[in-house]
This record gives sequence, C-alpha cells and structure tokens, in this order.
Amino acid sequence: MAQSLVIMQRRILLTLLLLAVVLVAWGAGFASFPLGVEGEWTWERVALTESWGFALAPLWIVGAVYVGFIWGGHRSLGRCGAIATAFWMAGLVVAGFAWLWVAQEAAPENFQLSKAPWVLYYRGSSGYFSEARDEAQDLPRYLRNYEAKMAQGDVLHIGTHPPGLVVVLRGLLAVCERSPQLVDWLAATEPASARLAFDELQQHSPLPKSHRATLWLAALLVQLAAALTVVPLFGLLRMTYPRPASWQAAAFWPTVPAVSLFLPKSDCLFPCMAMTILWFWVTGISNRSLWRCLAAGIWFWLGLSLSLAFLPVAFVCGVVAVWLAKFPSVEPMSDRQADGGESERSLAGSSRAWSVVFRRLCAPVLWVVIGFVGPTVIVWTCCDINLFQVWRWNFHNHAGFYQQFSRTYWKWLLVNPVELSVAVGLPLAVLTGWSVLTTVRRLPRAQAAPAAAWLLTMGILWLSGKNMGEAARLWVFLMPFPVWISGSVLYDWDMSNPEHCVLTGGRVGDRRPGLSNLVWVALAAQLLGTSLLVTRVVGFHVPGLPSAG
Repeated sequence: MAQSLVIMQRRILLTLLLLAVVLVAWGAGFASFPLGVEGEWTWERVALTESWGFALAPLWIVGAVYVGFIWGGHRSLGRCGAIATAFWMAGLVVAGFAWLWVAQEAAPENFQLSKAPWVLYYRGSSGYFSEARDEAQDLPRYLRNYEAKMAQGDVLHIGTHPPGLVVVLRGLLAVCERSPQLVDWLAATEPASARLAFDELQQHSPLPKSHRATLWLAALLVQLAAALTVVPLFGLLRMTYPRPASWQAAAFWPTVPAVSLFLPKSDCLFPCMAMTILWFWVTGISNRSLWRCLAAGIWFWLGLSLSLAFLPVAFVCGVVAVWLAKFPSVEPMSDRQADGGESERSLAGSSRAWSVVFRRLCAPVLWVVIGFVGPTVIVWTCCDINLFQVWRWNFHNHAGFYQQFSRTYWKWLLVNPVELSVAVGLPLAVLTGWSVLTTVRRLPRAQAAPAAAWLLTMGILWLSGKNMGEAARLWVFLMPFPVWISGSVLYDWDMSNPEHCVLTGGRVGDRRPGLSNLVWVALAAQLLGTSLLVTRVVGFHVPGLPSAG
C-alpha cells in the first residue's frame, strides 16, 4: 500500500513538473496571448529568431554545471563542519552570480547585460541615477527639500520612493569620481554587450567615464545582492531542516525567472534585505537574542529608506513572530536529528496561551522599534528630513498612480496569481503548492510559519489591488518565500534517500524511497523553464531600447 502511494506521488509530481515546463515553453515561446492585460500593462515577447536554439545551448550547459555543483554540495554538507559549510555557501553565491550572468547574456541582442545602461540611465525605467546626478549634487540640501518634493505629487518612481536609492547612487558617483583605478577596473569587466550599449548611449547623451562606471557598478552590486540572498535564506531553512535539505532548497533561488528578467532594477536588491531582516528577527526570537532584534530593526529601517515594499516585510515578520511564539517548539535541526525521531517530537509541541505570547514578544518588539526609530530620529536631527512624512507622501502618491493610469480590478485579480507563478517558476510553484498541502496536514509545526506568513501577506496584496500591473517585478521581494516553503517537501524527499540517512546517522524507516531523486528533476525543470522565459520575454519598457517585436 505504501509503495503504491509512493509510485502514485512520483507519477503526479513528474507529470506536474513536465506540464509546468511545457506550459512555459508554449506560453513564452509560441503562444500569442498578451502577457498581462491588454490596454493596461503587458510584458513583451522577443521576436523568435533562428538563433534562439543556439542562445539556449550555453545556458543549458551552465545549468548542467550548476546542478552538478549543487549535487556535490549536497553529498558533502551532511558530514562537513561550519567552516566547510561557509566555503560551500560562498561557492553557491558565486555559482548563482554566474548563472544570473549567463541567463541575461542568453537573451537576444539588446536585451542581454546591455539592458543595464538603458534601464539605469533613463528616467522612464528608473530615474534614480539621473536624480542623483542632476538634483542631489548638494545632498544635504536635497534631503532637506525631499519632503516638499514628495508633496508635489509625482506618482512614478521618484515620488513613490524614499530617498535611499538616490543617496546610494550619489555615493557610488562620488566613489567613482574619486577613484580612477576603480573606473578602469569596472570598464575591464564590461561584457561586449554592455560595452556596445554604453557606447551607443554615449552617442545620444554625454556620459563621462565615472558616470559609466557608476551605472555598471550599480548593476553589478544589485546582481551580487541577488546572488547573496541564498545566505540568509539558507540560515532560515537551517532553523528547521538539516544542511543537505537546506542547501538543496536555497539552490532554487538563483533560478527564479523574475530575478534574471528584472536585473539590474533595485527590486532585485530587496529579496536579500528582506531575508536578512527575517533571519535576524526569527533567530532573535528563537534564541532570545535582543541584539539580533535590534539588528532586524536597523535593517528594516534601511529597507524602508529604499522602498515601501518593506512594509509587507514588517507584516510577514509580525505573523512569523506570533506563530513562533504561539507554537514554541522551534529548534534548529542538527543533521543527526534528521531521522524523524527527536526532530518530530521537537516540532510537534503544544501552543502557548495568548498572554504568554504577548509577554514573550514585548522585549523583541521593543528592540526592533528602537532599531527602527533610532536611525529615523538621527537622520531627522542631522539631515532635517522627516522620513515619517516622506513615507506618508510616498504612500499617497502611490495611490495616485491608479488615478492617472486606470486598471481593471477584476482582470488583475485573475492575472496576478498566474503572473506570480510564472515569475517564480512553474516547477518551483509546483513544489510550493505540494509543500503547503503537506505542511497544512501537520500543523502546528515550525515549517508552517513561512507558509502561513507568505500566504496571508500575498492574499492581502492580491485582494487589495495595490499591484495591478508588473506584479512579477513588484513582488520579487517576497519570492524567496516559495523557496523557504519548499524546504519542507525537499526535506521529506531527501530523507527518503538511504545514502543520506547513513551519512547523517538517521534511518530510512517508513520514509518513501524513490522520491529523493525528484529534487534533481525539479531543479532541472526549473532551470529549463527559466532559460525559456529569459530568452523570450522582456522585463522592461525602456525609452531608447529597440522594440521587442
């Protein structure tokens, strides 16, 4: 009976993963339906050319190497110590960065890494570089007048964002202007596609070497931050899963299509910051570490200085905090606990009374508030900028966007879940759905915290209609959650591998042999689907950039 159930599960999962790849291939490559809502917002397809297959070949080769690297790490992490784990994680960051580089370069001409100069330079697609170059030369004065600038009611990029991104780019400009050696090094790292784009851009607008270097440095830093997301994500996964399963799950993050599509936009910087906030917060609560709660507050302030996208992150943190305080038996799982004995007992504890939950969260919340309010007051005192008022104006201006650009609520209510699933990667969406169904059956457990927080947050964002258009980009900061949630099913599959159980001192017992290899099928399917998307879909509408066709 048990064996027939395993066979049925294998067939269902393999069918779903295969169907996911087929749907992506058909939808991105050959279908003609709009990618969005016609007349309101759509993503464009790149015109299919004869060289499309040749562009995919190097991407698939790098993808195969990536899978091999993840397989090697999985075999080693069950027996290695903290130092070796750190080296493997550094390798994962490098591998993720390399995959993102090749994934972007596999796109057709004009949509490779050549997109970076166009996207970051023009106000229509970003605007923060132009603002830093033209308006923020006197940064103290710019910050003093920022609240009045927001009151003017701009509903696009600048008017809906705090000054953090402008400040960062102003800082990068200053660094490049004062460091000719850095400028020369950055010029040497430009791939041919980016170099040609910079040269073409210079024909239309004056572009000093320091400004060119600033744009390229910003693109590299955002891509590095996107790759670094695996580090706090791995830390969160380690709260409840052993190293091998946490490693497998974290490896899915660089393969999320939205990351490759929307680099070098600042949206791809936010997942790393969001996961760092969550790691400090969750470990602070679990370990009763007040300094980590303080760090979470400071990181949250940094995030909210860049974008209001971090408001939902605060809500997620609140849900996770209440969940972990209500269901107390959350312990980091050692690799020796992975046999399902001690770990099962430690994760199946009873719930606390709400009065106890309140008392346990008082001190952590207080330190988060100190970490957040402290920098706000310091900046207010030193720079004469009231960020509370700035955030209020940003929120007001964001609401004004839909008064100028009409959207049909019910259409986006239908489109956004589909767009989110494709942006995350349909194979990863399959794993997330399977994991949620598995998790719900065994509440209360630590694995349910990210699922509960993410589903509740996404449900509110979805029903509120706050993101009617570009949800694939605007929701990138929450896309590490499907990876975190999928850790549950990947752990179950990993524990069905007899070799892993021997390495970790566990036992197969009543686990399900035959499911362990599905993770490699899922990772390969995710890489395949991502390669099809990034070579056929355009993530930007950029003035000056040739039409997608």
